[in-house]
Amino acid sequence: MSLVRDNIEVTTNMILGAVINYLLTLLIFGVSMQFALGTTIIFAVASYVRSLLIRRCFRKNESKGKLK
Repeated sequence: MSLVRDNIEVTTNMILGAVINYLLTLLIFGVSMQFALGTTIIFAVASYVRSLLIRRCFRKNESKGKLK
């Protein structure tokens, strides 16, 4: 899978997770919309980087024949 396709997959997953996180933060913790948005952005960026790095590591090991 190419880097572009990996980015599309990770971005789609991240956007859906960010929407869910934002709504849950508002509902469960009853914080302001600005606080919920700020924390959502911070965790979305961290999630994106983590997901992409893990995916790329798996792709790299898969291409070397380490994972089947």
